[in-house]
Formats: sequence, C-alpha cells, structure tokens
Amino acid sequence: MRTKRYWLDTGDAAQQPLPSGIADAVTAWIVLPPSSDPTPAQLAAIEATMRLFVEDDLASGVSPRRKIFCDACHQARPMPGFVRYDRYLLCNPCATDYEVARIRGVALTIDQFVHDRSFGAAPEGVSV
Repeated sequence: MRTKRYWLDTGDAAQQPLPSGIADAVTAWIVLPPSSDPTPAQLAAIEATMRLFVEDDLASGVSPRRKIFCDACHQARPMPGFVRYDRYLLCNPCATDYEVARIRGVALTIDQFVHDRSFGAAPEGVSV
C-alpha cells in the first residue's frame, strides 16, 4: 500500500506532483475557504478523486478481498483506496468523509477527525 499525500493541510499541495486525472479534481476543492459549504461540483470532485484511489489500487493488483483495519471507523475494510494520513490508515469512505469535513472546516486535523469518529461524535454534516 502506498501513502497517498496528494494534498496537505498546510496548503502547499500545488507543489506536490499529482497523478494524471487527479490534479484537476484536487484543485476543484483545495481553494475552498474553511467553514464554507462546498458546492455540489466540489463534492463531486472529492468523490471522483477518492474513487480514483480505489481504481488505481485495483489496477495495481491490490486485491479487494484483502482487508485492513481503519483507524477511523474501527472496521476491517477492503484494502483498495485506503489512504494514510500521518499515523492513521483510513478506508476510502472515511478518507472521503475526512476530506469533506476538512474543507467544511469542521475537522481541522486528522487527529481531531479520528478522535471524533472513534467516540461517535462525527463532525456536523459528516456521516458516522
């Protein structure tokens, strides 16, 4: 499994090399001011990008039958699409929720998101 750090909370993602097809989707939401509601197009861009992670892993031969423990939802989930954020491994649905929460300004750090998810206190507008 690879660490997927195509954007950073520090805002210097424009300087990171992005695989083809992902750069346009990432820039669609990276400029959103914190505490703003994302547009439907921005949400679609996030979801499309996160689906690309799954598709990329599947194309690289990662088996969907192989499971890994997600640090956010505490479930064994299929390995394709997992994303490493610092010390945490998040399944694709949790990583998607984190990115949405981050751009809405309700999860400022991955630590906060994982803590809130672990204790059932999902950020507003983000499913548990």
